[in-house]
This record gives sequence, C-alpha cells and structure tokens, in this order.
Amino acid sequence: MGCVAAQTTQEEFDYCTKGFKTQLEKGLEMKKGYSIGHTATHQVGQSHAQYRELYRDDEDYPCAWIIRVYNEYSSYYLCLPHVHSDSEIWNQYFDQYSNLPEMHKLAVGWLLAKLAARNGSI
Repeated sequence: MGCVAAQTTQEEFDYCTKGFKTQLEKGLEMKKGYSIGHTATHQVGQSHAQYRELYRDDEDYPCAWIIRVYNEYSSYYLCLPHVHSDSEIWNQYFDQYSNLPEMHKLAVGWLLAKLAARNGSI
C-alpha cells in the first residue's frame, strides 16, 4: 500500500451498491485489484448497519465504504464515497440515503457517527 486514495469512481460506486451483494450471494472471489479492510456493525432497534472499507490494492486509504443496512424484512447496499469524490457520486449517495426507510436512516446515522468518532473523521 502506497499513496492516499483518490476519489470514488462510478465503477466503484456500482460495485459497492450492486456488485458486492452479488459477490456475497454467489460466493464469488473479491473484485480484482481491491480488498476489504475494517468492518463494523451497529444496531438501532431492529435495524442493523454495517460498513466495510473498500481499498484499492496499491493504496492505504479506503476509496469507498460499503454500507449495508438491513433488518428481517429488507436489505440495502449504499456506497459512502471518498471525501474528494465528484459531486455526481455524492449526489448518488444522498439519493440512496434519502430513499431509505426512516428506521434504516437512523441506523446508518449512528454507524457513521461511531465511525467518525473512532477515526477522528471518515
């Protein structure tokens, strides 16, 4: 691992929101050129929010965070982009987040607050 990660690409965003779920469900290998770092889960009521750091193989800071929020009735995958990502990528995240059920929004909010407190920032 060498340089600090650049912005989240559209391909990475799509992988976090769709490809990672498919990979888990079908037992596929990790996407070539990437690895998963730290993982944590937080529960609020019946909703669980889990994040995974997504790293490019040659970088030492996550290029994105995969967020899965779920309960026994529903499951959603979101992509929290790298801070320096284009506004189009960030707008996609905000669209995803704003369309979540309220109970899931609360779980994601708590998860991100704990993540920020752990790291000093995200």
